[in-house]
Amino acid sequence: FDPAVVAALSKAEKAAEDKAAAKKTSTTAAAKKKKKDPDAIWAVQVGAFKQKSLAADWAKDIKKRFPTLKGFETDVSENDAGRYRTRFIDMTKAEAQKACKAIEAKRLDCMVVKS
Repeated sequence: FDPAVVAALSKAEKAAEDKAAAKKTSTTAAAKKKKKDPDAIWAVQVGAFKQKSLAADWAKDIKKRFPTLKGFETDVSENDAGRYRTRFIDMTKAEAQKACKAIEAKRLDCMVVKS
């Protein structure tokens, strides 16, 4: 094999790999910069606990049991009474109602709230 041809092929392969890597990075960045839906001002509250760790564990458990919640951010925050609320946030009203209906169908407590 001609060393010049081998070098040229290696250079072309490297350029193709770099281009593919750049495309993957830009796609990931675009996904992270996804614009928030202006109607996503609703949340689903699935519990309120005395301990923050219990609230966080419950959020993980609910997310596993209900795959429709996997795309939504979890919020565990303390209310004025010192309880930690477990919520799935940044939902539209329709998404929140649908999720809550599924949760209630399994006889678990759920409430749609403005976040």
